[in-house]
Amino acid sequence: MPLMHLMEERLHQSNAFLNNLIKSAVDGIIAADMTGEILIFNDAACEISGYEVGEVIGKLDIRKIYPDDGAKNIMKMLRSDAYGESGA
Repeated sequence: MPLMHLMEERLHQSNAFLNNLIKSAVDGIIAADMTGEILIFNDAACEISGYEVGEVIGKLDIRKIYPDDGAKNIMKMLRSDAYGESGA
């Protein structure tokens, strides 16, 4: 088996594993890009929020999920040194 094909297969397997891990997590997992577009929204996030995946991914801004300035406050915490190493 060519090396490139083997690497592609392992990448596919890793991606499938991570997708299954996120989907089956008991905690709500939501990821959005810098513009607020939701990229990941697992089943637990659906249960918590009342939204369905198809209503959210690529369609709903993250700021609509959190009440008031919740999304902005979360980003402040993620970028703060007070909650671990700051993100970019």
